[in-house]
Amino acid sequence: MAVNRPREPRDGEVYDVWEHSGKHEHPRPPYDGYLTKAEEVALDLQIRRRPDATAHQLRTGDSAPGSVPLAVISPALSDPQRARYQVNKGRERLDLRQTASKGGGPLLHALGDLNKTFGSPFLVDSGFVDRAYFVMQSPFMRLIINEAVDDWLDPIRPGPEDSRHGVVTDGDHTFFRDGLLMTSCAFSTTLSAWVPVLYSWIDGQSAEDHRLHFRQLNKAIMECAGDRFDSKLLASVMDFSAAQRAAFAEEYADAMIQRFKSWDLLGYEAQNAQRRVFVGEASAFVQGCEVHFWRSGKRIQRNGALVPPDQSYYFEQLLRRMLDPLCTESDFDVAVRDLRRTFPRIQSWISWWLQPLVARMLFPVKKTMSEEDAARLPRTSNPVETQHSLLHHASGKGHNLIADGHVPWPSGPTEPPPRRERMEIHPNDGRAPDTLDALERLGKPLKTQRQSSEANVGPEPKDNLPQESTRLPTTTRSKELPQRAAVPVAKFTTIDGTFPSDRPNSSFHLASYSLSHNSCFTDHPTEAWFRAFVLWPPEVRREALYHIIPTESLLSSVFFHFDARLKWILSGRGQKPCRPGMEAGRSYQLIWVRTYVD
Repeated sequence: MAVNRPREPRDGEVYDVWEHSGKHEHPRPPYDGYLTKAEEVALDLQIRRRPDATAHQLRTGDSAPGSVPLAVISPALSDPQRARYQVNKGRERLDLRQTASKGGGPLLHALGDLNKTFGSPFLVDSGFVDRAYFVMQSPFMRLIINEAVDDWLDPIRPGPEDSRHGVVTDGDHTFFRDGLLMTSCAFSTTLSAWVPVLYSWIDGQSAEDHRLHFRQLNKAIMECAGDRFDSKLLASVMDFSAAQRAAFAEEYADAMIQRFKSWDLLGYEAQNAQRRVFVGEASAFVQGCEVHFWRSGKRIQRNGALVPPDQSYYFEQLLRRMLDPLCTESDFDVAVRDLRRTFPRIQSWISWWLQPLVARMLFPVKKTMSEEDAARLPRTSNPVETQHSLLHHASGKGHNLIADGHVPWPSGPTEPPPRRERMEIHPNDGRAPDTLDALERLGKPLKTQRQSSEANVGPEPKDNLPQESTRLPTTTRSKELPQRAAVPVAKFTTIDGTFPSDRPNSSFHLASYSLSHNSCFTDHPTEAWFRAFVLWPPEVRREALYHIIPTESLLSSVFFHFDARLKWILSGRGQKPCRPGMEAGRSYQLIWVRTYVD
């Protein structure tokens, strides 16, 4: 404990002194170093007791006599990575390192005995012919599906918590070294949490590979629903992978055909026509992830070569308008037209999101899903991506699917996974072309697009300007600009227009460049630099911004700031000392603070 002693004056200052007293009764915090000898002996005892257990299983413990969770041995072992490291060292001390098995017999026996090992059904489907895959589902997972079905079909439970229905599906590309771990989650009203209800390992990323996962998922939902089945129960939330979307549509059609009682009475052509109807109908039961759209948009927005910094806010406003549930078809078309006209270098990105099957998953005005069903589904795949993160935290990444002739739920990689080179966009991974390289490969030549972009530099029509200014985050160095003590600038005329002088104390006249109380060495030259910039002819400014100055340089940021300030001054907005004037100063402060200039 700590005791507060009387204040002590020292060199004219008075200090409060806290002095430690007594003895700590709480456990010692985890130590980053090695385990003590006694802790190593206790750890070895647990490893010898269960030599085939993973580090995660040893951390958790079991109900059998003699089990001691690793965190009880040492708080440091509560960390998954440190526990895996110490368990591997313990196996080396005990000479329990497993050797690779010879032949395929042990592997086949391990697969056949997998459900017996778990004590309950877990491996519900598998195959090695044509496509290798494993589908895993425990009785608890089936219980969660049954609970989710009852929750959606219960007419007494509508309300603001409705965005918890449906199934959220996503693929984990890093848990196994080879193949893809598909995961689907449903919401448990008992646990008030999203819970995995199906795992599948597939060896490829085609639509046919993904169908194996959705087939078992739909089968479980239909069995739980029975005679109460409604097609909305198959509704799914996912990213924009073309393979996942096609697989969902095909398996949705198969599920509907199973419930089509007179299907066998239809002729061959009639069956094909009806199946095409079901495949098209599937788009009304799949919703895309808005977070993926926003992340892609942010990558575009942060690239000054694609979205000029002074147009960043306008770009974001257009995206928000497209996602607005109240957006009409005509408003949507206007927003798309403005995006194409104002940002000509992202044509391929816009076209990717406007693909009919993608747009129906994302934009409310384009969706074929009913508004009621859309409101009951989450608008993000974060629930299942959180499960990926939790699984990685508990068990690590980069696992071998088959390790040493047995099929454990792995505790962690036996060696660091190979370093991945720069990731190439997979045609089925659902990511839009949101990098400069990708857009240049798909779009027009760079020189032509640059020339089209140049028209946006300098003053622009008022109907293209955003009506509000984004508030920039302040920093510890920034301060409010003075509103009354500012010295008005003299009136002067540029090619673009005349600096206003009829309001000498308005925010247009504020001396914007004041970083600190002792920054005159940069304040005055910067203001003079800005005055020189606005006297340049517009074509010279465009040439400097888009052809001479490197886009990622500090100088480019400064010049784009000058251009934004000039547009604001000449726009005629802001009749009194207002926030936009102060934000113009803060934006410049942030440029210098971020580059460590003080």
